[in-house]
Amino acid sequence: MVGEGKLQCPHCVAVDSAGNIVVVDCDGVKVFRGRDGTLLKSMGHRGSNITELHLPWGVAVDQDDSIIAANVGEDNIVVFDKDGSVRRTVGRSGSGEGKLKHPYGVAVDGEGNIVVADYDNNRLQLFGRDGRFLRAIGKKGSGEGELQQPWGVAVDSNGVIVVAESLGRRVAMFKNDGTFIRSIRRWGSEGSALGRPRGLAIDMEGNVVVADWEMHRVLVFRQDGSFVRSFGGRGSGDGELKHPCGVAVDGIGNIVVADYENHRVQVFSAEFE
Repeated sequence: MVGEGKLQCPHCVAVDSAGNIVVVDCDGVKVFRGRDGTLLKSMGHRGSNITELHLPWGVAVDQDDSIIAANVGEDNIVVFDKDGSVRRTVGRSGSGEGKLKHPYGVAVDGEGNIVVADYDNNRLQLFGRDGRFLRAIGKKGSGEGELQQPWGVAVDSNGVIVVAESLGRRVAMFKNDGTFIRSIRRWGSEGSALGRPRGLAIDMEGNVVVADWEMHRVLVFRQDGSFVRSFGGRGSGDGELKHPCGVAVDGIGNIVVADYENHRVQVFSAEFE
């Protein structure tokens, strides 16, 4: 358990190279020591100036351990150095190239490019390490290669971009150049069904890990769409979840979950079944 009594509705999580757990909640960004949950530092407290965050949501950590936060209320991305100072902001409000409308998810690829789930523009946008716009992927719609309110995003070691569509109730996969690969969509109420996927991560075997807000659980799929396992279930006890929103995988394969309505982060063993 991480952050109990110190978090208010944690939205998203990431893990840095030292194994520290980076959490975005309603108050900003907090960094906890992974092995014991000690709060190490916080940054980007609630506000609207350049050093503050207005409705922060997604978070990622790059190769330099800079912290990249999706700043939904200001329609931009804020990049913090690991000491907490702001390095730059990326994007601004709008619908043109490089502009954002409620960017809920953010990830970093192997080259350090920033991938943004541009929720109300129904697309992904890629920016270079320096913040310059590279390209957009997807457009509004329910067909192959189209997106409906993209929320969480992750990138695997081969550069494949995986995005959770909250409205579309599916997970879509694209090549880095924007070529559509496939979707994962499962209807029903059984353990492998997708409700409202939000947070995403890639585990050490390349599987897609999904935080399902509606079903109160985490699901794991192979990239071909086949189901591996799920865990969680609605509740407040150890191992139970209430509206999990973000998910990450640490350096030894443990799955870290932002347990939104329980105001905590839970860590599940890589061997958990």
